[in-house]
Amino acid sequence: MTSNRSAVTTTIDDARVATIAFAPWRINVFGRELIEALTAEFVRLAEDDDLRLAILIGGIGQAFNMGADVKEMAAIADADDAVAFITSLHNLCQSIRDLPVPVIARIEGHCLGGGLEVAASSDLRIASEDSMFGMPEGRLGLPSVIEAALLPSLIGWGKTRELLYTGDTIDSSGALRIVLVEPSCPSIGWTRSLRAGCSRSPSNRAHRQSGSRSGWSRSGKCCRSAKRSRPASTASASHSATTHRRR
Repeated sequence: MTSNRSAVTTTIDDARVATIAFAPWRINVFGRELIEALTAEFVRLAEDDDLRLAILIGGIGQAFNMGADVKEMAAIADADDAVAFITSLHNLCQSIRDLPVPVIARIEGHCLGGGLEVAASSDLRIASEDSMFGMPEGRLGLPSVIEAALLPSLIGWGKTRELLYTGDTIDSSGALRIVLVEPSCPSIGWTRSLRAGCSRSPSNRAHRQSGSRSGWSRSGKCCRSAKRSRPASTASASHSATTHRRR
């Protein structure tokens, strides 16, 4: 079964594994249209009680995602418009966390800014050897105010501050050393192995309820409120990002 939403294409195979590809034909960035389409797709998938696993694929080759569309951000008219844009990207990340089954982000190429925050919202991240990761928006004078609050639980406060303060990028080897991504060699083979395992497991929804990552307890429909309780609201993300810049 395949569904299409603008730049988002979803295929669900016989094992009830959904592969969600967003803007796979170009170096993609998050504009409003893509954000809304991808959010709507995750909301739709959350209603599928038979779903076992979701694999998120961004741009192939050059970039998984380069972050927010700078041209759209430059056209923001006022503070209310800025809040609306930031909130829409936060809602996308929340919709990923609200999905009752595991989400794997399969990353090729650059994964920056909002793209990294979307990857951090997934349960597992696997990366190709040419992948690059970073939060370079600080170099443009833009604070990381969306899901940057998720990074400390993945890589620790020190590495989070390093990425935010410097705006530097790290390669896949560096990402593996700080446990931002999972071991994968090659990544596509590892995806197939994990995909097969997850699709065979009848209890992967329950596993998420007892998962080790703080705040992602959930199982089926009853778990969605637990996911919403994560410290990942726009306000908390903004507070965390600005606070550790000041320290």
